[in-house]
Amino acid sequence: MTETKTAQSILNRNPSLNATAVDFNQNLRFQYIIKNLKQQTQATENPTVLDVGAGMGTLSNYLNQNCWVINLETNRKRKLKNQVIADGRSLPFSDKAFDVAVSSDVLEHIAERDRDRFLLEMIRCSKTGVIITYSKIHAANPNRIGIKIFEALTRTQPDWYSEHNSNSIVKNR
Repeated sequence: MTETKTAQSILNRNPSLNATAVDFNQNLRFQYIIKNLKQQTQATENPTVLDVGAGMGTLSNYLNQNCWVINLETNRKRKLKNQVIADGRSLPFSDKAFDVAVSSDVLEHIAERDRDRFLLEMIRCSKTGVIITYSKIHAANPNRIGIKIFEALTRTQPDWYSEHNSNSIVKNR
């Protein structure tokens, strides 16, 4: 009798196997961020970047060694290089402390009533500009197929799932 091969059965038999899903749209957003960072900091030799809502620190991985990135995150469980635990609505930095402040895929985690404060804090801490990106799919529909795959593989919901449901950027009409 042969066992049906499913992603879950393969992961169960190989506990050291790391299953990672990459959102292609996320890759495009990071390319956009890097292009704009270069434009905004072209006169700066070693630009400083504040990544508000750093998540897994992906932006740091996309940037070259000539940038200094501070990964701001609220999740204490994550252990990122140059990590600061803080809330984006009240940044613990002085005015114009960074060349650029970046936030990718975070707005859908911020309650609508707090978004202005979140954005104003990023502007306050930035010398040259702010770059904000978000996934239209995440913003409009938190119940996309990626969630279902994640749940099937891990038998849990992502920790940000309820935030997406509560704080949608695009309102369903």
